[in-house]
Amino acid sequence: MIPWTTILSHLPTVLAAADALFIRAKTSGADAHTRSIEDRLEALEKNDRESAQLAQDMARQIQALAAVHDATLRRARVAVGVSVASVVVTIIVGILAVVR
Repeated sequence: MIPWTTILSHLPTVLAAADALFIRAKTSGADAHTRSIEDRLEALEKNDRESAQLAQDMARQIQALAAVHDATLRRARVAVGVSVASVVVTIIVGILAVVR
């Protein structure tokens, strides 16, 4: 059984202690602490957004570099093809010059 008479007899003491605790918590800077937590959370969210933007910018730059790489690779292949063709033509012209 719950001793209600004992609980009710100590109720004023419990209420006074609760009021004192509430006043102490209110004046102890709990609001400043809560604001500090909110400020830190806001800073973390801002950093998260900035990091996401940075990652997106880096992905765009990597994509642009890959496109430039592909274009350079195509140009290099064309240059090698032209070089091989010029070597073949030079050899044929040299052979024709020796034969005549």
